[in-house]
Amino acid sequence: MDFGYEECSSKSHRGGQLYQIRVADLHPTQSAVGLDEVYAKAEAMRKKSEDELTAYLITRPVPIVIGNDNKFCLTDHHHQARAVWEAAKKKNEAGIDQGNARVVVEVLYNWSVLKDYEFWKAMHGNGWVYLFNYLGGGPLQHQGFAQRSLSGPRLVRTLPLRVLEAARRFRRVPVGAVFPHAHHP
Repeated sequence: MDFGYEECSSKSHRGGQLYQIRVADLHPTQSAVGLDEVYAKAEAMRKKSEDELTAYLITRPVPIVIGNDNKFCLTDHHHQARAVWEAAKKKNEAGIDQGNARVVVEVLYNWSVLKDYEFWKAMHGNGWVYLFNYLGGGPLQHQGFAQRSLSGPRLVRTLPLRVLEAARRFRRVPVGAVFPHAHHP
């Protein structure tokens, strides 16, 4: 998939300019993403034509920070980027596969000169890293995050309230609905 933008590289910089990048080159900054939301988004993406998917992704750029070792670290939209990867795994109207699965990104900062500790300190200070597992346990150590690519973060079963939130967003559940077994804080 080609959006007609310059390919994102370690030389890319801040300034509101949009780039394109292979999903396989992205690195998550959270330990897991929920299956339900990823698969719902992927299914919707599979049904879009190439033009529709291109327009959808151009209007939803993924914010990233270029980190140490020139890693492209997501600061948000983990579910969207992973959904593109999942959509590319199966037959889809846009004709994308995992070799050409790309998203549009906006580089917030190029912090490639920061050392490991300083990079993660800055990421944490900006609220761009989620150091907790899907049950809220943590904080986890940041060392494993940048070594993983978005094509392989843990997919986890989603907790009931997260399922309800995603279902409402995709208009599958009426606003007043609740899960009888959900635990409310």
